[in-house]
Amino acid sequence: MSPPNQVSADVKPAKDNPMTVGTKVGSKSASSPVTSQSSDHSRKLRGYLEVKHNPQSLRKTRNRLLKKRWHRQWVVLDFVDTLMSDSPALIARVYGSHLHEDRSLPITTVTLTDVHALHRAQSRSHPFAFSIDGSTQCLVLSGNSETETQQWMKHIRDLLWPRSSPSSLWTKP
Repeated sequence: MSPPNQVSADVKPAKDNPMTVGTKVGSKSASSPVTSQSSDHSRKLRGYLEVKHNPQSLRKTRNRLLKKRWHRQWVVLDFVDTLMSDSPALIARVYGSHLHEDRSLPITTVTLTDVHALHRAQSRSHPFAFSIDGSTQCLVLSGNSETETQQWMKHIRDLLWPRSSPSSLWTKP
């Protein structure tokens, strides 16, 4: 297994140790995404991010009212290949903490189909915000730093639109 300060591929981290950069176990400070692949051919990214909840989701959730739009939460992005589109579907599950991932239902779940854009988003309070746009809705997230946001965006881009190997692009005559 790779050291905790590196993003690992094809390794599912233990739930009690999110293996995130710059964090203690269980802390909600900066985190780089951790990737894994399961037997059902889905690929996952997980880690802490600021999640922007839209006004419709600012409702009473599990006996408490969400008052702010941005919340630091544990995000699990699940990329699932579909037959309907060249781009995989993205299922985002949001939990209060990494400890809740296996123990409770997510606070919210967003399914993005036909993801066509990954770009920086404008926010007055979150300068490192980015958006994942699907055919009918979008998901707005933010890292704590430029580096963290760039790491998340790179991993999302690599899972949504994998590059072909250079050898497959060029054929010898």
